[in-house]
Amino acid sequence: MAMSLEAHAALSALEVKLRTILPEQYQDCYEDVQPVSMGSAGLKYGSDGKVAWNEMWATFCDLAMAGGPPHKGTLLEPASREEISAQPDRYRHVIEEICRGVFMVTGFPVNPSPIPGWVRVNCATCGMSDWLVRAILMENVSARRDGAALDLPAGPAYAPAAAATAIEKSVLDRVSRDLAAFIGPIAEVVVRRAAKRCTSREELCSTVALEIDLSGDRAKFLAACRR
Repeated sequence: MAMSLEAHAALSALEVKLRTILPEQYQDCYEDVQPVSMGSAGLKYGSDGKVAWNEMWATFCDLAMAGGPPHKGTLLEPASREEISAQPDRYRHVIEEICRGVFMVTGFPVNPSPIPGWVRVNCATCGMSDWLVRAILMENVSARRDGAALDLPAGPAYAPAAAATAIEKSVLDRVSRDLAAFIGPIAEVVVRRAAKRCTSREELCSTVALEIDLSGDRAKFLAACRR
């Protein structure tokens, strides 16, 4: 069906708006950038067992434009002082992982913000921080800027990504081998999935032990995990 003149005009107006919003490198290729949420994107891990953020996203612009979170319907906001005080270790872990991930992708200095509940990215220019604030807000994520400094939200509840890095790869391999003796080769898949939700070896072992049907075998597995 041929487009009407009104439809052509509306499409042209939309093109102009998109070119105004997008940074230069995306102005002629925005159709190629797919809006896949972080939650649905497969995580990649380095040899150290930590999430290899730089192998998933090429630039900060890609991350902001196509790496949106799966929550969409709810604004992702910074944690309150009360939430941070209630889980200080978990909050510190989340802050460290966000800083590590953003630095790996961008190379920009990233540190905890002077304001609790935020991490601060020092962008190359004020124009860059201005565009990123708009792109991130469009993903329903809180963001703020002060000159070239960009603040991103953080909180103890953001822990899933950090939890994936809390357990070393050597530990995952050993738990997988121990579990395989009871449930077979599927053990590796079970352990890798559970590790994304766990923050310690003890929690991981307790979680995957539920996959063992016989209580006696479960006890043997847990004993092996403690060695």
